[in-house]
Amino acid sequence: MDILQEIQATFTDMKIVSAITSVLFIILLGYFCHKQNIFSDTVGKALSRVVLVVPLPALAFNTFMEDIDAKSLSKGMGMYVERVTHQLLLPN
Repeated sequence: MDILQEIQATFTDMKIVSAITSVLFIILLGYFCHKQNIFSDTVGKALSRVVLVVPLPALAFNTFMEDIDAKSLSKGMGMYVERVTHQLLLPN
């Protein structure tokens, strides 16, 4: 397949479109709240910490409940490396 067919296949898959629009909506909502001074900087830091601390154990638990194959191992290692990199670049 060429690149145009790949792009068309991507944007006609409703799961991908739904995920993209959800992420964009959350980003725009955060931007709007920041511009309107709805949340202070301390609230933003606290929300970031909650988002990083609460879902990670749930994701790990969910991952441990699945059978391990090469694909899930690769995905898990990628998330682990991403988390460690994030902690090194943005320490508490």
